[in-house]
Amino acid sequence: MTEDPKYVINAQADDFRIPYQPSWFDRLSARIDRLPGTYWLYYIGFSLVITILSISFSDPGAQVEGPFTPSIRIYAGYLIAFILGFAHFLDSQAARAFDILRPSLDLDQTAFEQARYRLTTLPARPAFWVSAITVTLAYCMILFFPDVIGVSVDLRVLSQLSFLAEGFLVWWLLSFAAYHTLHQLLQVRTVYANHLQVNLYNPRLLYSLSNLTVISSIGVI
Repeated sequence: MTEDPKYVINAQADDFRIPYQPSWFDRLSARIDRLPGTYWLYYIGFSLVITILSISFSDPGAQVEGPFTPSIRIYAGYLIAFILGFAHFLDSQAARAFDILRPSLDLDQTAFEQARYRLTTLPARPAFWVSAITVTLAYCMILFFPDVIGVSVDLRVLSQLSFLAEGFLVWWLLSFAAYHTLHQLLQVRTVYANHLQVNLYNPRLLYSLSNLTVISSIGVI
């Protein structure tokens, strides 16, 4: 198993202290990286379990309408795997790109490791509250304003209740993905604006983090 560059801290940074506690996702991805095999297998396996459970709770004899169709549930499962796997991929790519950019940054080793940590790690509380508030607002709209959004849910129907549970996870991850992307792009902007030293003899270094922003944009699309 190859150690993910996101978690490799240079031993020279003796004064390194994490600027904030890592988010739930960073703790999860750190655990997964210690397991054998590629991280995509674990995220895909998790989404398959969620999708199978969601479909198994649906009533095959019932008239299925709106967002409760099996195809929508399968698509929700795809989103779960993609968001988790793509965020993990972006963090790994960000760590590699930042290491490549190191010679062009006016940072000592401790400051470099802290900037690297900020680039690849979300703060715990904002990451939690962004998702929690988004899910709460979404559920309030579904439960109290069904006519506005065009979705009516009967909590007495198990198939619809299971869809809500899957929807909870999807909305949680979608808001997490939005915050993850915004946080990472802001960190890239900070690095380029405040710490970059332009080397005209090696301009390729300047594009290492730019590639990360392109990948992020493609993932959003």
